[in-house]
Amino acid sequence: MKIYVTKGEGHGQTLMASFDDSLKQAGVYNYNLIRLSSIIPPKSQVTIGKSRPIVKDEYGWRLYSVYADARTAKPGSWAGAVIAWIQFPDGRGLFTEHEDISTNGNKLEKDLVIEAKKTIQDLCKLRGFDYADDMVKVVSSISQAKKGVCADALVIASYQARPWD
Repeated sequence: MKIYVTKGEGHGQTLMASFDDSLKQAGVYNYNLIRLSSIIPPKSQVTIGKSRPIVKDEYGWRLYSVYADARTAKPGSWAGAVIAWIQFPDGRGLFTEHEDISTNGNKLEKDLVIEAKKTIQDLCKLRGFDYADDMVKVVSSISQAKKGVCADALVIASYQARPWD
């Protein structure tokens, strides 16, 4: 299975509009998101930065995904989102997603990455999996709100799209 990890940093007049802008930037804005827990199935291939192929006929389909999303309307504040993951030789692995709001964008992003790596470490320990810090991959997104403009930070791991029955 191919899993695509992309990000968006959206803006809009409302929180929901900024979220939709992030979805567009991530290449997944015409889907209904079905949120998954954070398990990567065996034989999976995770691709970073390239959105899943956009298919016009999939408008409104279900998109199975793991995502981190933060939104803020407070001028000057930052929204931050991070997805981190670890994979093993057979392709299975674990995602973790974290999000927060802060007045300091650089510190926010750094803190979210640290938190995500600690979570991956604990998830591996719980399952008896090997862990090394250099095995963890991370994608982050931060976005700042301005006066009259909301901000959204999104990182999404898109699995598969399915039509409605």
